[in-house]
Amino acid sequence: MNGAILLILLIPAICPRMVYGSSDNVPSGKADIGKKLVISSVVAQDMLKQKVNPVYPPMAKAAHVSGTVILRATITKNGTVEDVKVVSGPALLQQAAFNAVQQWHYKPYIVDNQPTDVETTINVSFGMGG
Repeated sequence: MNGAILLILLIPAICPRMVYGSSDNVPSGKADIGKKLVISSVVAQDMLKQKVNPVYPPMAKAAHVSGTVILRATITKNGTVEDVKVVSGPALLQQAAFNAVQQWHYKPYIVDNQPTDVETTINVSFGMGG
Protein backbone atom coordinates (compact mmCIF):
# COMPACT_ATOMS: atom_id res chain seq x y z
CA MET A 1 0.00 0.00 0.00
CA ASN A 2 2.78 2.47 0.88
CA GLY A 3 4.43 1.84 -2.50
CA ALA A 4 1.22 2.79 -4.30
CA ILE A 5 0.88 6.01 -2.34
CA LEU A 6 4.49 6.91 -3.04
CA LEU A 7 3.99 6.30 -6.76
CA ILE A 8 0.97 8.61 -6.85
CA LEU A 9 2.92 11.36 -5.10
CA LEU A 10 5.80 11.04 -7.55
CA ILE A 11 3.71 11.14 -10.74
CA PRO A 12 3.69 14.98 -10.98
CA ALA A 13 7.49 15.05 -10.66
CA ILE A 14 7.93 12.27 -13.21
CA CYS A 15 5.23 13.39 -15.70
CA PRO A 16 4.94 17.18 -15.80
CA ARG A 17 2.88 17.01 -19.02
CA MET A 18 0.08 15.28 -17.10
CA VAL A 19 -0.09 18.09 -14.55
CA TYR A 20 0.43 21.16 -16.71
CA GLY A 21 -0.70 20.00 -20.15
CA SER A 22 2.70 20.89 -21.61
CA SER A 23 6.13 21.09 -20.05
CA ASP A 24 6.67 24.30 -22.07
CA ASN A 25 4.30 26.13 -19.69
CA VAL A 26 6.05 25.11 -16.49
CA PRO A 27 9.07 27.48 -16.47
CA SER A 28 7.27 30.61 -17.61
CA GLY A 29 4.24 30.36 -15.33
CA LYS A 30 1.91 31.33 -18.18
CA ALA A 31 -0.11 29.63 -20.89
CA ASP A 32 -2.07 30.80 -23.90
CA ILE A 33 -5.65 29.54 -23.71
CA GLY A 34 -7.61 30.89 -26.64
CA LYS A 35 -6.99 34.63 -26.79
CA LYS A 36 -6.73 35.10 -23.02
CA LEU A 37 -3.28 34.90 -21.48
CA VAL A 38 -3.32 32.93 -18.22
CA ILE A 39 -0.66 33.47 -15.55
CA SER A 40 -0.05 31.50 -12.38
CA SER A 41 -1.14 32.77 -8.99
CA VAL A 42 2.55 33.00 -8.03
CA VAL A 43 3.34 35.32 -10.95
CA ALA A 44 0.25 37.41 -10.15
CA GLN A 45 1.19 37.67 -6.48
CA ASP A 46 4.58 39.10 -7.47
CA MET A 47 2.74 41.79 -9.49
CA LEU A 48 0.49 42.84 -6.59
CA LYS A 49 0.93 46.54 -5.70
CA GLN A 50 -2.03 47.24 -3.42
CA LYS A 51 -3.81 44.62 -1.32
CA VAL A 52 -6.94 45.29 0.72
CA ASN A 53 -7.37 42.69 3.44
CA PRO A 54 -10.79 41.06 3.59
CA VAL A 55 -13.08 41.76 6.52
CA TYR A 56 -13.62 38.51 8.43
CA PRO A 57 -17.40 38.05 8.47
CA PRO A 58 -18.66 38.06 12.08
CA MET A 59 -20.92 35.06 11.41
CA ALA A 60 -17.98 33.06 10.03
CA LYS A 61 -15.82 34.05 12.98
CA ALA A 62 -18.53 33.05 15.47
CA ALA A 63 -18.90 29.69 13.72
CA HIS A 64 -15.09 29.22 13.68
CA VAL A 65 -15.07 28.98 9.89
CA SER A 66 -11.63 29.33 8.32
CA GLY A 67 -10.09 28.33 5.02
CA THR A 68 -9.12 29.58 1.61
CA VAL A 69 -11.39 31.10 -1.00
CA ILE A 70 -10.16 30.54 -4.55
CA LEU A 71 -11.16 33.17 -7.09
CA ARG A 72 -10.63 33.49 -10.84
CA ALA A 73 -10.14 37.04 -12.13
CA THR A 74 -8.83 39.20 -14.93
CA ILE A 75 -6.03 41.66 -14.21
CA THR A 76 -6.48 44.43 -16.76
CA LYS A 77 -3.69 46.16 -18.63
CA ASN A 78 -3.99 49.09 -16.18
CA GLY A 79 -3.75 46.78 -13.16
CA THR A 80 -7.36 46.73 -11.97
CA VAL A 81 -9.23 43.52 -11.20
CA GLU A 82 -12.33 42.58 -13.22
CA ASP A 83 -14.54 39.57 -13.91
CA VAL A 84 -14.02 38.09 -10.45
CA LYS A 85 -15.62 34.66 -10.02
CA VAL A 86 -15.63 32.37 -7.01
CA VAL A 87 -14.12 28.96 -7.80
CA SER A 88 -14.31 27.39 -4.33
CA GLY A 89 -14.06 27.98 -0.61
CA PRO A 90 -16.24 28.23 2.49
CA ALA A 91 -19.55 29.89 1.60
CA LEU A 92 -19.44 32.22 4.62
CA LEU A 93 -16.09 33.64 3.44
CA GLN A 94 -16.69 33.99 -0.29
CA GLN A 95 -18.29 37.44 -0.35
CA ALA A 96 -15.59 38.96 1.89
CA ALA A 97 -12.85 37.57 -0.36
CA PHE A 98 -14.69 38.78 -3.47
CA ASN A 99 -15.12 42.30 -2.05
CA ALA A 100 -11.47 42.58 -1.03
CA VAL A 101 -9.98 41.32 -4.30
CA GLN A 102 -12.05 43.76 -6.36
CA GLN A 103 -10.08 46.54 -4.63
CA TRP A 104 -6.63 45.07 -5.30
CA HIS A 105 -4.29 46.72 -7.79
CA TYR A 106 -1.50 45.09 -9.78
CA LYS A 107 1.45 46.13 -11.90
CA PRO A 108 0.52 45.59 -15.56
CA TYR A 109 1.64 42.33 -17.15
CA ILE A 110 3.91 43.16 -20.10
CA VAL A 111 4.04 41.17 -23.35
CA ASP A 112 6.12 42.50 -26.25
CA ASN A 113 6.61 45.79 -24.37
CA GLN A 114 2.83 46.29 -24.12
CA PRO A 115 0.58 45.91 -21.07
CA THR A 116 -1.99 43.16 -21.57
CA ASP A 117 -5.01 41.71 -19.78
CA VAL A 118 -4.32 38.39 -18.05
CA GLU A 119 -6.41 35.82 -16.24
CA THR A 120 -5.27 34.28 -12.97
CA THR A 121 -6.31 32.46 -9.84
CA ILE A 122 -6.27 34.35 -6.53
CA ASN A 123 -6.23 32.60 -3.16
CA VAL A 124 -7.58 34.49 -0.14
CA SER A 125 -6.91 32.79 3.19
CA PHE A 126 -8.86 33.27 6.38
CA GLY A 127 -7.48 32.01 9.68
CA MET A 128 -8.75 32.26 13.22
CA GLY A 129 -5.27 32.99 14.56
CA GLY A 130 -4.62 32.37 18.11
